[in-house]
This record gives sequence, structure tokens and C-alpha cells, in this order.
Amino acid sequence: MADDTLPPAYAWLDTFAALPLMISHALALLGVIERPGAANNPVILGWAAELGTDFARHYCADATPWCGLFMAVVAKRAGKPVPASPL
Repeated sequence: MADDTLPPAYAWLDTFAALPLMISHALALLGVIERPGAANNPVILGWAAELGTDFARHYCADATPWCGLFMAVVAKRAGKPVPASPL
């Protein structure tokens, strides 16, 4: 896992007592990174499992760009609709 400290340009986010749910859930995942080579970050693969069988079937390695998967799991955790094809 990488450093989960907010970069200085985003320190202002810490000044809010409450943030929108999607931002809060996204910030909770700050620092998650893919693993090099054949090793996969179980956190990232866990997002696919959390989103359901169809996601887990199509998302099998963190070498695959995971930006859409990240946004889908953030939306789900915030109680928002998950896009049909975020990958």
C-alpha cells in the first residue's frame, strides 16, 4: 500500500466536518495500488467480488485498469447506482 496521506493540494478536504459520501468512501481507499507482476492486490480484486459475480468474472487482475472498478465500488458503498459497464 502506498502513502495514504492527502497531498498538500488536497489538505483542504480535512477542514470539512462531513464530506459527500462518495468522496468519503474514495478517500478511505487512498493509497491502494496494484501489485507488480503476477501478484494481485486482494483489496482491488475484492472490489470486483463485492460488486457481484459479473464483475468478478471480468476483472481478474489488477494489471487491468481499475479506475472504473474503483468508481463503481465507491458509488455502491455510497448507496448510489452502479454503472452497468464501468470497466
